Amino acid sequence: EWSQDNRECYLAFRSWLQDARYSQSTIQPYLVGARYVLGFLKKPYWDIDPEREIEGAGKDYQDGQAGKAKRESYRKGLHAFRQYLYEVQNVPIPPKPIHWPTYLKG
Repeated sequence: EWSQDNRECYLAFRSWLQDARYSQSTIQPYLVGARYVLGFLKKPYWDIDPEREIEGAGKDYQDGQAGKAKRESYRKGLHAFRQYLYEVQNVPIPPKPIHWPTYLKG
């Protein structure tokens, strides 16, 4: 059973996706990932470390899913939920790591 705060977070995430003009067919699998993370971690959303914990919970979830397209959709949903948590927790999004070998190939 989720806390009232986590239920509100889930509904706010759905609104956030709608406000960003995601299509309904995109929103549904994204919400599945958010539900899984909130249920798997069993902690208040403000205590979730977006970088470390969503990745772990998401990997566990995606490993159990069949189909490459479905896994990719869930991965994107987990990424969107991570972005949302950064925003609501007022935490700066870490910069993407630079893959130097790609840039130094010349």
